[in-house]
Amino acid sequence: MRSIFILLAAFMPVLSTAQVPYIQWKKCFGSTAADYGKTIIQTSDGGFVLGAMSISTTGQVTGNHGGADFWIVRMNDTGAILWAKCYGGSSSDNLMNIQQTADGGFIAVGNTSSNDSQVSGNHGMSDVWVLKISDTGLLQWQKCLGGSGMDKCNYVQQTADGGYILTGGSNSSNGDVTVNHGGFDVWLVKLSATGGLQWQKSYGGSNDDNGAAVVQTADGGYLVSANAGSNDGDVTYTHGGNNDYWVIKVNDTGRIQWQKTYGGSSDDNVTDETGPGALQRTTDGGYVLAGWSNSTNGDVTGNHGSYDYWVVKISDTGRLEWQKSLGGTGDDEATAIVQSADGGYAVGGLTISNDGDVSGNHGNYDYWVVKISDTGHLQWQICMGGANYVPDDCINSLIAATGGGYIVAGFTNSTNFDVTDNHGDYDAWVVKLNCTMPVNGPITGPSQLCVGATITLADTAAAGIWRASNSHVSVTAGIVTGASAGVDTISYSIANTCGGVAATKAVTVNPLPVPVVTLTGYTFSTAATYITYQWQHNGTAIAGATTNTFTYTSIGWGVYAVTVTDSNGCTGTSANDTIRYMGIGAVHDTKTAAGVTIHPNPATDRIYITAPETTTAHLTNMLGETVFTSTGDIINIAALPPGVYLITLTSKDGEVLLRDKVIKW
Repeated sequence: MRSIFILLAAFMPVLSTAQVPYIQWKKCFGSTAADYGKTIIQTSDGGFVLGAMSISTTGQVTGNHGGADFWIVRMNDTGAILWAKCYGGSSSDNLMNIQQTADGGFIAVGNTSSNDSQVSGNHGMSDVWVLKISDTGLLQWQKCLGGSGMDKCNYVQQTADGGYILTGGSNSSNGDVTVNHGGFDVWLVKLSATGGLQWQKSYGGSNDDNGAAVVQTADGGYLVSANAGSNDGDVTYTHGGNNDYWVIKVNDTGRIQWQKTYGGSSDDNVTDETGPGALQRTTDGGYVLAGWSNSTNGDVTGNHGSYDYWVVKISDTGRLEWQKSLGGTGDDEATAIVQSADGGYAVGGLTISNDGDVSGNHGNYDYWVVKISDTGHLQWQICMGGANYVPDDCINSLIAATGGGYIVAGFTNSTNFDVTDNHGDYDAWVVKLNCTMPVNGPITGPSQLCVGATITLADTAAAGIWRASNSHVSVTAGIVTGASAGVDTISYSIANTCGGVAATKAVTVNPLPVPVVTLTGYTFSTAATYITYQWQHNGTAIAGATTNTFTYTSIGWGVYAVTVTDSNGCTGTSANDTIRYMGIGAVHDTKTAAGVTIHPNPATDRIYITAPETTTAHLTNMLGETVFTSTGDIINIAALPPGVYLITLTSKDGEVLLRDKVIKW
């Protein structure tokens, strides 16, 4: 049976009236012999790369090395071929998956029986073949991996360290393969950025177990999806059928951390090894898998008859959260899945049904794409293809296209209905789906705010979702709150069930100024320059104190600080400076005549004078104002406010006997 699964990425709230996409353009790629599309990706320039297997030697296919070759086709955003190249040897070379690499080139994987021409190092029978090419298709390096048995690869992903992680199956027990548990094992291989083998692990039991797909996890380890035909060895439990879905979580060196199986008592498959498997990490940290099942018990409910699409959502620890069967009374097999922006999923594959969930089948097998909600509710479905009397239209890959819509790739031997340009036999068939995209943006409002402040953004579109790219801000209903200094990208995403668009706006969160105050004598000052200043005494603004300096002698002791506003409009306050007593810096000619003293100093209510004659006391404040005058040996200062005062004692002849500072507590 041929299975296909679809990737759709869209920003979309669940709609009561779902919008089904339409075919924007479609193209057959190949020649007069068989050409099978296996995988498609969108490139960084907005075009696409199709990974295929071809046995053709004419027309669009040139340079075939014999038998089946890897065939890689680079096209622009409308499907026009930019270049197409064959890679391989004189035997069979079967491409399964391709990814764009960080350097702009591509990594392709599959299996090979060749050991000549571009293929070297084959260990016997069929090896995993890894091909690294430049952005123009130049072969940079190749690597055969395996042993003397059958070794195959279904999926590759570039890892965070620039290397690669691969998964597939192997029944070898020599060469690069150090352990085999019996039959085919899931084989996981870690390569360096230049193809050096760093480590490899086999997982399985005494029957056949095959790896479908692999993703790198947030902790640096890996999660592998597979078919489990065993019920022993590394496979601790199955549901009694031919195959179960099998999920294996390993650490960064391949050691198993946990593993779980899902299925019923019949046949549950995440791969048939004709295309890459369907596995994706979800936004909640869990995972979603898709394949097909004809079970009606165990974990599987809702089967419509024969094989159905079977979608399984699990947590980050493998707990089954929900599952959904989709299809009709015929065979329906899924091979790709992607999470959409509304939290739902798009699934693609093939169908022979024309009842149940399926409508619009053109005859025999059709491409079938479905969109489901985050709990598996069917939102829309579309059949694409022609009518032939052998398996004819089969999806292997589907992705969300930049700007909306989807690209589907697989193969067809139809020549009617949706298929109009077949070159002969099977062709790789690429379909661009599109729909009326929502109108969005631009986001309006300020582009800057301060830490702790808020701004309000707006978008003319309705029912959108606000998001921030990182933790510098939080955003709710367009109200943005600054959390820490930095730049965040705010997005407003709107969608229908076909696709969506996100308007974006960069927002800068400015730090609060932290003025540093220095004290020189009785004058405070700030080292940096600000737009505004406001000095404070004991938490209250000082009238008129709005420059970068302030002399405190006019007020007295207490707690002083300054609040400033910088050029970004952000406001900050200095640390407190506490003045516990004050001196009179302007008084330099202190004088004390012989036998003249005052005490206590500091004082709270009275100061006593000792002098050889009667004196007159004069007290002035820091402004030079006389606040007390008396004659005698007692100065009553109880009514004066705390502060520093200048005392002058004069004789009856006006001679200054004492001039000094006194402190009133």
